[in-house]
Amino acid sequence: AAHFAADKVLADQPNTIPPGPRFVVEPYLQFGTRSSMTVMWEAETPCTAVVEYGTKFPPDKAAKVETPDTMGEVVLSDLEPGTKYHYRVVLTD
Repeated sequence: AAHFAADKVLADQPNTIPPGPRFVVEPYLQFGTRSSMTVMWEAETPCTAVVEYGTKFPPDKAAKVETPDTMGEVVLSDLEPGTKYHYRVVLTD
């Protein structure tokens, strides 16, 4: 029952979308292998990004995209086979 209370707290939060670049195509996974995965996305304007990932939530590792572009792609390597990973992409100016 405690997890339902936590969900309600999250659902009751105001929907705040921070200013800055936005996705045209939300992040998606591509070209998975036993130990790697490619994260891809498309943004409305050229921007940099950070892909946060890891086996915990919130993720504890990060891969940065330093060159501004509208198309983003990051290869996450050295992943453990059969392990659940969490990820998110944060677009930055």
